[in-house]
Amino acid sequence: MSKNIKNNMTPILPFIQDRLKSVEKEINDDLFLWLSGKKYPGLQFDGSLVLVYWGPYLEGHINKIIETAFTANRELAFEHDLDPAKSANDASLASQEIVEHILTKMADYDQRMRGKGYPNSVVKKNITETQQRYFKIIQVRAENEIAFFNMPKKNTIKLPLTAEYGFWWFIKNCHWSVYLWLIPLLFSLLIGVFSLGFGAARNDTFVKLYDILHSATSTQPTTTPTVPQNKKATVK
Repeated sequence: MSKNIKNNMTPILPFIQDRLKSVEKEINDDLFLWLSGKKYPGLQFDGSLVLVYWGPYLEGHINKIIETAFTANRELAFEHDLDPAKSANDASLASQEIVEHILTKMADYDQRMRGKGYPNSVVKKNITETQQRYFKIIQVRAENEIAFFNMPKKNTIKLPLTAEYGFWWFIKNCHWSVYLWLIPLLFSLLIGVFSLGFGAARNDTFVKLYDILHSATSTQPTTTPTVPQNKKATVK
């Protein structure tokens, strides 16, 4: 393990290690199928099967370990409002620990399977080169994560307040990119208002309401009430 990594640990490290415990258990359970002969029943552990064991099979597990560790780092950092770049080395350290455990167990199983019950009859595989190769991959991944999260953020467009500068000033001086969303927005608003008015005009409820109001205001008495007149009796 790198001393620099150990000296720069953050409180996130134990939580990343917890995430990797389940991954390590899954790998150990699957490795035991090789040792028990249940992984590929009836096949001898030699030749191409050994190449698969130390090739695609191992690489698949290593990739899962790395992805789990660095994904956990990002999720935990964002969840607690921390900088994932500062804890990327925690993911690197946690990954290296699990990789070392897995390689050690695989070398032990490899010796026992090749020895066919007599492990001491064969030389145990030296995993130093393999371990260093995967440690380098993990280190590069950590460096890429740190570089990515340290990238400068793009400047956001700050729009002036129209109340302070005036709406016409805003229209003339705003950034050209504003028109990419401002013009379609205004156009959509006009279409919406037109559609609402057109829909209201065709709506039976609005039509009936309009007829009632119109008839109420237009209907006025056309005749004046008759006042009874006193008829004078004529004297003949």
